[in-house]
Amino acid sequence: MRFKGTFPSFAARLLLAVAGVGLFALQGGAAAAHPRLADSRDVVLKKGDCLDGLLARNGIGPNRRAAVMRALVQDGFRPRALRAGSHLVLTFAQGQGEKEILTLKIPVNGHKTVLLASRADGSFAAVKDAQAAAAQVPQMTLHAVTGHVGRNFQSTLHAAGVPAKVAEEAHKALVYAADLPVRPAAGAWFHVVFETAPHAGAARAPAALRSVTLDFKGRRRSVYRYPVGQDMTAFVEPNGLGMLLAHLADPVPRAHVTSAWGWRIHPILDRPEFHEGIDMAAPMGTPIRAPASGTVVFAGEHGNYGILLKIQHISRLVTAYGHLERIAGGLHDGTYVKKGQVVGYVGSSGLSTGPHLYYEVWVDGRRVNPAQKDIAVPVHLGGARFRKFLSVG
Repeated sequence: MRFKGTFPSFAARLLLAVAGVGLFALQGGAAAAHPRLADSRDVVLKKGDCLDGLLARNGIGPNRRAAVMRALVQDGFRPRALRAGSHLVLTFAQGQGEKEILTLKIPVNGHKTVLLASRADGSFAAVKDAQAAAAQVPQMTLHAVTGHVGRNFQSTLHAAGVPAKVAEEAHKALVYAADLPVRPAAGAWFHVVFETAPHAGAARAPAALRSVTLDFKGRRRSVYRYPVGQDMTAFVEPNGLGMLLAHLADPVPRAHVTSAWGWRIHPILDRPEFHEGIDMAAPMGTPIRAPASGTVVFAGEHGNYGILLKIQHISRLVTAYGHLERIAGGLHDGTYVKKGQVVGYVGSSGLSTGPHLYYEVWVDGRRVNPAQKDIAVPVHLGGARFRKFLSVG
């Protein structure tokens, strides 16, 4: 059996988000609705700050920021009139690339606000209320495929018309689910739900898995896809436990790894050691780019590391960059950086034999192999927010 229809509860969730209600959250992660990400964030304009800078720090790209400014000017509002201490509410939809801002709520004075809503063509328009804002947002289309596994789970999904990306995500969901088999046996019953945007320019989000359910040992068990920001996806079971997959880009693209993760003889100390990161050789001054968005938690000198930078991407995931020549201008503790942003430059500071980046990835306070493309991070949803997460949609 297969059905297709418009997801009816998205507009309702958007109304909550526009009203400034935090929807549902991972511990230490970004807010998200099940299973379509609707991230509502209350941000404060600081002294000496501007609206463009605030949007940039919250992951909004230059084209979208420019569209926001145009809409505000057309509505007769001057962005420079915003005062320090003003509270703005941003609502996002997050696909696989740049964050998509759905709505922006700006206080004009104590009694009036400006509410901007995103249009399908990438522009923004001032609207009167949350209901009008919801009407501007293209609806996602919900699909469900039910059947029995053939020779192979993914090939069965392909044959049923499930997009390749969704089939791949369904496989990953089983890999990271403790109670489900990675390779379901032939004949096993399955139910896969996914969503698509009405057209490529609407939300700029490709087809995405929502959930996968299997009959296993006489019980039906489900895993839900839970997007968490750029290139991060969690797969969560009904008990609230799951894994988040962080797809980290290379901080120095195409750099040659001269010393991998694992045991080696230290090139300077000449003794065995377990190398808990990787060395990436590159010319002095080569730009280093953030592998994912996050917040700087350390920037400065640190013993044998020399000049060191650390970025926290979610509460349980941190990346570190050692032996730098220098840290990019303007970065300090608390600075938000976007994926791909230059955060430093290759050097040879500290205990180093020559220009290279020493790159570490930390999960739950322990180093893991940075060479992995998908870093698995344990997550746990619980309490009233998790119960609402399961009840929506």
